[in-house]
Amino acid sequence: MKSGNKWRGGIEILIAEDSRTQTERLRHLLEQRGYAVVTAANGKQALETARKHVPTLIISDVLMPELDGYGLCKSIKADEKLRDIPVMLVTTLSDPQDVIRGLECGADNFIRKPYEDKFLLSRIDYLLMNIELRKNQKVQMGVEIKLGNRKHFISAERQQILDLLISTFEQAVQINEELKLRDKELAHSNQVLNGLYLIAEGLNKAVTEQEVAETVLERALELPGIQAGWISLREGESGFRLLAARNLPHALEAPGAMEGDCACRRRLVSGELTSVMNTLECERLERTGGDARGLRYHASVPLWLGERTVGVMNLIGPRKGLFNEDELRILYGIGNQVAVALERAGLREHLEQLVSERTAKLETEIAERKRIEKEQARLVAIIETTSDFIGTSDPDGKVLYLNQAGLRMLGYESAQDMPMARIAEVHPEWAAKLVLEAGIPHALDHGSWSGETAFLHRNGREIPVSQVIIAHKGANGSAEFLSTIARDITAPKEAERRIRMQLDNLGLLDQITRAIGERQDLRSIFQVAIRSLEDSLPIDFGCICLHDPTANALTVDCVGVKSETLAHSLTMDERTIIGVDDNGLGRCVQGLLIYEPDIGQAPFPFTERLARGGLRSVVLAPLGVESRVFGVLVAARHRASAFSSVECEFLRQLSEHVALAAHQAQLYDALRQAYDDLRQTQQAVMQEERLRALGQMASGIAHDINNALSPVSLYVESLLDTEKNLSKRARGYLETVQRAVEDVAQTVARMREFYRKREQQIELAPVHMNDMVRQVVNLTRARWSDQPLQNGIVIRVLMELAPNLPEIMGVESEFREALTNLVFNAVDAMPEGGHLKLRTRLVASGKGRSSVEVEVEDSGSGMDEDTRRRCLEPFFTTKGERGTGLGLAMVFGMAQRHSAEIEIGSALGVGTIVRLIFAVPSAIQTDTSGQPVNEPDPPLRLRLLLIDDDPILLQSLRDALEADGHIIITANSGEAGIAAFHASLDRGEYCAAVITDLGMPHVDGRQVAATVKKATPAMPVILLTGWGRRLVAEGEIPPHVDRVLAKPPKLRELREALAQLCRPVPSGANT
Repeated sequence: MKSGNKWRGGIEILIAEDSRTQTERLRHLLEQRGYAVVTAANGKQALETARKHVPTLIISDVLMPELDGYGLCKSIKADEKLRDIPVMLVTTLSDPQDVIRGLECGADNFIRKPYEDKFLLSRIDYLLMNIELRKNQKVQMGVEIKLGNRKHFISAERQQILDLLISTFEQAVQINEELKLRDKELAHSNQVLNGLYLIAEGLNKAVTEQEVAETVLERALELPGIQAGWISLREGESGFRLLAARNLPHALEAPGAMEGDCACRRRLVSGELTSVMNTLECERLERTGGDARGLRYHASVPLWLGERTVGVMNLIGPRKGLFNEDELRILYGIGNQVAVALERAGLREHLEQLVSERTAKLETEIAERKRIEKEQARLVAIIETTSDFIGTSDPDGKVLYLNQAGLRMLGYESAQDMPMARIAEVHPEWAAKLVLEAGIPHALDHGSWSGETAFLHRNGREIPVSQVIIAHKGANGSAEFLSTIARDITAPKEAERRIRMQLDNLGLLDQITRAIGERQDLRSIFQVAIRSLEDSLPIDFGCICLHDPTANALTVDCVGVKSETLAHSLTMDERTIIGVDDNGLGRCVQGLLIYEPDIGQAPFPFTERLARGGLRSVVLAPLGVESRVFGVLVAARHRASAFSSVECEFLRQLSEHVALAAHQAQLYDALRQAYDDLRQTQQAVMQEERLRALGQMASGIAHDINNALSPVSLYVESLLDTEKNLSKRARGYLETVQRAVEDVAQTVARMREFYRKREQQIELAPVHMNDMVRQVVNLTRARWSDQPLQNGIVIRVLMELAPNLPEIMGVESEFREALTNLVFNAVDAMPEGGHLKLRTRLVASGKGRSSVEVEVEDSGSGMDEDTRRRCLEPFFTTKGERGTGLGLAMVFGMAQRHSAEIEIGSALGVGTIVRLIFAVPSAIQTDTSGQPVNEPDPPLRLRLLLIDDDPILLQSLRDALEADGHIIITANSGEAGIAAFHASLDRGEYCAAVITDLGMPHVDGRQVAATVKKATPAMPVILLTGWGRRLVAEGEIPPHVDRVLAKPPKLRELREALAQLCRPVPSGANT
């Protein structure tokens, strides 16, 4: 109904159905219609669902577990809250009692399965549109009816009863329409089947081909819709002849109209007409262009017999689809019956002709038999024309008669050519003994004997036969003569021999396949295959060559053990290269099996080489996988024509198995290599993860170390600058401390090189390695002298320093750190004491170049080869928990950054020597003035705001700057610094610059800089941070910052920055 969409939006339908398939189908139909759907698997569940949430409509199956549809409907109508909900019963039941039960339980509608979707939706629309009407017109009725000898009392509303009866009536009308359609289809099918039966019945009565065709067409015209037809039989490959036609339209009766091909004939010839086809337009009728009586369509019925088709029958009608699918299948069977009938008729005609001819011949033979009956010519003719050996002898063994087959078997053309012989003379010795001692006595005693023996050809060749000896006895029981029937079994014996050989070869092939299947390398696979051929086939020479398609050559990869001597004489030892010619080798590498029965006559380089070793026959079998030949199996023998076809086939199969095994071995190697690569990649990834973790840790450590070093650096530098009366010794100590602080700062800066690429080129300066060695010895004295002596251990340190050693370019702190690490490692390697040598030398490397070598040698425990190979890897250590695995890794990193070489020699129990090799530059750039660069004079007096969360650093920096005469305001956090800045502005005390840390809690240096610049854009902001070098190197200087200085701070760098950025405090300003 059209008005359905007005109420569809808020309607909820409850489906009670135990079939999940039916539930989902109905849900999909209703949701497409726009209804909300709730489902329940049985009546009990549906009742509970309805009581929890009242639906608009309930659609329920009848047959369900726990509570069926009738029970559900009855419970719904009995519930005061739910009774107004329309209930539609959907079921396969169709008995009138079902309708009564539906009325009794109060159902509103009744639909039979299977139902049409459109009908179901119309009933739903009807129920939904009448919901309000039903509520307002409740008229309870009580009706007692009798059905099937049972009384039923119907208590329901009038509208409800009317709706249920109407729905039931509609179902009945629908069923009636379906029955009418089925009756019509059944009547048509009965008419078709009756016509087809008449065709089949008529086939049994027809005798000739013409009668068969006429009968079929006559009765085919009785089929509904068929008005004409014809039958064409095949002649030759693609020809046809018209056998019969009935009721053809005038258009097809014209001369030549039935000649030539058409669509159905073409399909029959091409094999496409494998079933009966309804042709939409008859090509032959269209082509004539004449009066076709409205006939346009036909069915093509192939006349088939076994695997072949003998013709086609065309049945013509005026409408499309003359037959349905079932009728087409029956017609296909009728086509077979027609073909059989035609074949039978043809055979009958042919048989009658043969019988007539044979009768005449027999009459002639009978007359002839009567004439020569005494001579028994017929028996002689049979004996003489047989292919078996037939002969007779007397009981003493003298040959009396041989037929022509027997004479030929012994090598004679006629009986005149063969001298009369005895049985022992026509058999080889062993067969004669068997016949005379066993065969004839057995035949005389039992009437006959049979067994396998042999005849002896006149040329001495034995002919194996299956022989039967029969004793012919007279009336008195004595043997009058013996007859022998024998059949040549050479071919069966040869076949048996070939089968036995094939079985042996299959066993050998299985043995070799199992053996090579256990190998994983090409070498052992090839050796097993060749040795097995030498021992079991056998062969006189065997090898396997690998093919190089680029060079178009073979390389001898494996020679059999028994073939090595011959291979050497043929210059075919392993690794020998053989060119591929255009004969056998060339064809073999293209994938063909090559057999040369006699290579003595083949004028080609490879066969001539084999012939020089006395080999005469050779088989070349390709080793290929996936259309690619990668090798050749060579098997040869000294005799010509020494390989049978069975052996050639065996070698072909063996080559396929060897090729497959070799391919599997290559795949195994590739898989193992891939596994090794994957394992190395995993190790690299794990190491990179460890480096990343170290980097994250080092980033925080670097900041803390720089903060801790800053007071030391500032106070030492201040003392060296301001205290002019320091003793030489004190000044030396302070300078050593200053170098140590700088080295630590450099070390912290390089820690990130384990987890970050170096973005900035190192700044190189001239370094004298002799001085560097002396400094390292002094710096490490506590490690190699004081600490060991406390434990009673003596380590002697020797320095062998080359005189006049040139300077090299590098970073002094990195050199010092690397040598320190090497000294520490050497000391750790000598727990019982020993000697430690530090050596320098100048080495000329040719072409006017030279290098400086620095060696650190100890007499400690030494390293094995595996430890020596891995000692430069990060985190690799042999010291257990005491070691970090980073010492030598940092030495290696220093060498890489300075383009230096590192050599390590070690032996267990002897000691270790580490050699660093630095190239001497052609020229060292120095300051042309020869004078040290003077620091700029700092401003006389500045007011500075210092902000840092480290109180010790804040105090040390304040002391150093106040010593320079500046006025210092300090703050221990970003928030306090901003407050001090604003307070100074309010007082009119302008600061010359703000020096702030970067990483501070709550408010960091970036926020401080932004606040300062916002208030006074011209005021310089100096960022003092442990990440200073990285920020400058990576170009990540924060906005609003004028200068970035690294921690630990250097007074010289800070003074330079203040001199460049700041102005002194104006005279008369507040202090």
